[in-house]
This record gives sequence, C-alpha cells and structure tokens, in this order.
Amino acid sequence: MPQFQELQQSVDGASRLLDEANFEDLPSLGPLLERLEGLIDLCRGYPSAEDLARALKGVLEKAVFEEIPPERAKRLLREGLTALKGVSEGSPPSEVLLQELKSLGLLPEEYSFSPPPEEGQDLQGLLDELAYRFLT
Repeated sequence: MPQFQELQQSVDGASRLLDEANFEDLPSLGPLLERLEGLIDLCRGYPSAEDLARALKGVLEKAVFEEIPPERAKRLLREGLTALKGVSEGSPPSEVLLQELKSLGLLPEEYSFSPPPEEGQDLQGLLDELAYRFLT
C-alpha cells in the first residue's frame, strides 16, 4: 500500500487511544472514533483493508450504543487493529475475527481477503486500462 507507513502510524495511534479508552465516558471516545475514520480514509481503494477498518468503526459504535459489552469491543478493536496492520502487509486476518465481525453484521458475508497492490501496481493497472480503452 502506498500509504503503508502512514497507515502503520495511524494504527499505532489508534492502539494507544484504545489503551486509554474509557467506555463509560463517551466524549473520551471521540479521538478513537476520529482515528478509526482516518484509517478508513487511508485504506480507501483497498477493499480488504477498507472493509476491515469500517468494521472496527462499527465495533466502537456498537459499544457506544451498548449493543456489545466494552470488554468485547476492546478485544475486537485490538484484534482488528492488529489484523489491519497485517492486511496492509499482505497477511489475511484470522477467520475467527472475520466470523465474529460478520456475526455482528459489520463485515459483508462475502468478504474475502485480497492483498493490497504492490507499490506501482496501481499506476500500472491504470495505464493498462487506459491503453485497453484507447486501443479498442
């Protein structure tokens, strides 16, 4: 992923905010929510990572609305942030995590992992598509 370093730093920042999170004090969760939204933006264009980042935001929202207990939310967020780091490096998330997120309705049932393109593949894909359209 082109923004690999920025994504890694953002995941690390979200992990620190999660360590400090107090689910009893809702306003204190604002920075974590903002960081998760930033992760979604950083993952845009990479469906495997973007879907996972959206699911993590959904976990926090479900915890805020008391649809899942704070302990479970923290565990899922921690596992999800670790998985998001792995996805950015080309490693698939654990099936257990994916199934739990799917059971909560936070990941589409048809979610499938695909590694992010290597540096430069985005541009190559665009050039190939332009050449195809130009020649046909």
